[in-house]
Amino acid sequence: MVKWFGVFTTIILSLSVAYSQRGTIVNHGTKSLSMGGISSSLKGSDALLNNFSAIVGETEFSGLLSSERRFELEELTSAILGVHLPVEFGHIGLVVSSYGFSEYKEQKLSLAYARKLSKYLSVSANFDYNSFRINSFGNKSVLSFGIGFFGKLSDNLNYGIYLFNPEKIEIAEATEIPGFINVSLSYKFNEDLTLYSEIEKVIDEEINFKLGVAYQMIDKLSIYTGFNSLPGAFSFGLSYKMLNIVTIEGGTQYDTLLGITPGITVKYRNLSGS
Repeated sequence: MVKWFGVFTTIILSLSVAYSQRGTIVNHGTKSLSMGGISSSLKGSDALLNNFSAIVGETEFSGLLSSERRFELEELTSAILGVHLPVEFGHIGLVVSSYGFSEYKEQKLSLAYARKLSKYLSVSANFDYNSFRINSFGNKSVLSFGIGFFGKLSDNLNYGIYLFNPEKIEIAEATEIPGFINVSLSYKFNEDLTLYSEIEKVIDEEINFKLGVAYQMIDKLSIYTGFNSLPGAFSFGLSYKMLNIVTIEGGTQYDTLLGITPGITVKYRNLSGS
């Protein structure tokens, strides 16, 4: 029994480390999860967890609470709280997140700033304090950062670019947080249908190609679906808007190798100033 427990713990620890290597905390929100991992061109409060430069269209306070359970394993559960506040000189975001279990635990505090320079270009920067607890190595804290760009190429076509840590960060022997870059396009066919595409390149890994679709079925209900090539995953999700200020999203991603990852996100948007 002790032997099998050790094997199980080793497997879980390996998965925890492997799936934390995208800017540490792996949760990018349920909309991203439901569209194959599309991230750098997502607007609204989803930008808090991805490319913060895409937040600039928001004019009021907003926030979200999100959780995922990787491959339906309790040990691989993440929880994230993010808030966004528009100010006179731009936009400020704060994100607090947690991931892992007793043998491997991550906690992250991220502060972000974004500013719109024109309709063709918005820029952002985020600075992160990451805390790791690995039973076999002890505790370690590291700093990381990211920069983002977002804008319009035409009335219906947007782009998003996000660069995280050009250099690897070592958190333990043979355990690193690699840098990566995401480049994304989104095309709005009409008020109901938007198509997303993204290329992700992580240092020392193959390119990951992603496709996603968002379709608003009725005024308050939208559906999402998507695919990514690395490792090969299909996804689906729903979004329901309540009272025009609260949106609940539920989604799942099916990894062809490791199984299902469910997620849920609750978003709040203050419309008092609209």
